Amino acid sequence: DEVLVRHCYSGTSADSRTACLPRRRRQRPQGHHSRRRHVRDLGGEAAVGRRGEGPADPGGDGPRGRADAQAQLWRAQRGDRRQLGGGPQRGQGEPHLAHGQRQPQAPQLLLRLRRRRRGGLYDEEFVQKRMDRGDEVEELGGKLAAEMDPSGRDDISILAMQRLFNHQPNGPATPVDMVLDYFRYDYEFAEPPRVTSLQGTEPTATFADFGDDANFVADQRGFETLIYHIAGQYLRSDKSGNIVDPRVKLNKVVREISYDQRGVVVTTEDNSAYSADYVIVSASIGVLQSDLIQFKPQLPAWKILAIYRFDMGVYTKIFLKFPRKFWPTGPGKQFFVYASSRRGYYGMWQSFEQEYPGANVLMVTVTDVESRRIEQQPDNVTMAEAVGVLRNMFPDRDVPDATDIYVPRWWSNRFFKGSYSNWPVGVNRYEYDQLRAPVGGRVYFTGEHTSEHYNGYVHGAYLAGIDSADILMNKVLNNVEFKVRPKYDEEQK
Repeated sequence: DEVLVRHCYSGTSADSRTACLPRRRRQRPQGHHSRRRHVRDLGGEAAVGRRGEGPADPGGDGPRGRADAQAQLWRAQRGDRRQLGGGPQRGQGEPHLAHGQRQPQAPQLLLRLRRRRRGGLYDEEFVQKRMDRGDEVEELGGKLAAEMDPSGRDDISILAMQRLFNHQPNGPATPVDMVLDYFRYDYEFAEPPRVTSLQGTEPTATFADFGDDANFVADQRGFETLIYHIAGQYLRSDKSGNIVDPRVKLNKVVREISYDQRGVVVTTEDNSAYSADYVIVSASIGVLQSDLIQFKPQLPAWKILAIYRFDMGVYTKIFLKFPRKFWPTGPGKQFFVYASSRRGYYGMWQSFEQEYPGANVLMVTVTDVESRRIEQQPDNVTMAEAVGVLRNMFPDRDVPDATDIYVPRWWSNRFFKGSYSNWPVGVNRYEYDQLRAPVGGRVYFTGEHTSEHYNGYVHGAYLAGIDSADILMNKVLNNVEFKVRPKYDEEQK
């Protein structure tokens, strides 16, 4: 029932696009400031965690889009042409933070069938046909989304689209179809097609605007280096680059935000209180849906409903260290895909042998229901499950027990309550405007979940922060109120 679909990865050059499975093929479209955070360090979900000899980055994998497009984004938004300095270089002409290796892009080759009762490989021709069918349905879905009213009134889920084009009555159901579908959607959005908007994700604006390359951060300083680089431009730092600005209060957990016409008072868990004229709340949508922060008075009904409409996906990257390498390495062997009769069960595997030779580390990605289940069980149980899958994937290899495991727990962490937001069915600019709209003229909101075009991505959070600051400054300097755009265009008439 559960066998391996081995996933090829070709080349190491920055221009290489060949691979065995699609990462998701995208349709191309058309005075005094007080800064306080309730996190333990700068960077939030983009921060790096270290485990053993190398970094285990539980947050953002790396930048999406072409390197030149990313640079244009940076310069257009900040006017900053300086480059990040220092750190290990990965080769001439390559960005040192985002390794030139890519997530897979286009189908090409799957290895031969190993006829076994359990374990081994599926037939290449069979898998290729299923991949082609998935590509066909996705392309049809993109065309359907382009024909829908831009208001979102006709929006449907990706699963509904799959039913429409007869991609099995209840969506992909065989192990191969499920893992290919998972790779196509869940692996990107952290939630299954049944809850993900077709119109909101076809095309995905990030890939349409910046290209469909997906670089993996291999710099040992981690993705958080970007956050510290940005923060260092306006916050006081020491010679080592550490932020030492006394206006930033770390290790303070915000528990209450009181507001009225005179201003705002933020109270933390240690009963410290901070007064301000305005506040920008950058907590995740998952935290806003929890009881961690109490608003006094309570947020208005329209705001609460907008917050509850969105899902906070859970995307978990589990790192396993082994005493020796037993999996195939070299060109074309960075990714492995496990086809299970249980959707999302330890399906997406990645080797780090090229980035960190001799580290003997594998990463497996799980999402949604599996992420929540794994977060609630002991790590030794997770380790045993994962190693069991590997032994089934490589029945001819002597697969040893893992010596270490790192399991991030985004869903259980009260400061995040998940990984990033997903676009639900029927949502358009109206709901996103409601999410970022200020309350009481004093409390403003930002975060990746307020980014209409780039929700779920680090650059979405970055651009949303700029947008929210502009909204606040427009109010303070020009007395211009933020207006929520109507749900449907005819309401403007």
